[in-house]
Amino acid sequence: MDKDELAEMFVALGPVQVRRMFGGHGIFRDGLMFALETRGTLFVKADAAFSEDLAGQGSRPLGYEARGRQVRLPYWTLPDAALDDDELRDALFRRALDVSRAVARAPRGKTAKAPAEGAAPHGPPPDLDLLGLGGGSPARPGPGKARKTPPAKTSGGAGRQGKARG
Repeated sequence: MDKDELAEMFVALGPVQVRRMFGGHGIFRDGLMFALETRGTLFVKADAAFSEDLAGQGSRPLGYEARGRQVRLPYWTLPDAALDDDELRDALFRRALDVSRAVARAPRGKTAKAPAEGAAPHGPPPDLDLLGLGGGSPARPGPGKARKTPPAKTSGGAGRQGKARG
């Protein structure tokens, strides 16, 4: 999907900003990202209660595996029914925007948590490499960008060479 198609899809919310990111697009309203699109798949931001509703409608969470554990991001696919029902889709977009606003108002460290492990089975999370978001492997510097390492520590007076005494 291109920027114009996405902006048209979200017209019921008023003016939105569509920015290229993650190999796809982030959808913003009032400076808050509440949805993202990558490779034609739309994801909406969800808190715990909205996540449960979306899971009940067949949505999948956005996540990846890192260091042997599953990491879920607060974004879920739109249910299939919302792809054919503009009113349902717009209601889900509004709810995602409300979640983003609530998170922005919450004190740091007090955001809504994802559903507890073992809550409702959601199936495997989407493959981030397939989505163009990259896998769960640790970040590595790109070509020509070497990692900076701190200088080796020295003990005693070995580090004072070159200083004149007088």
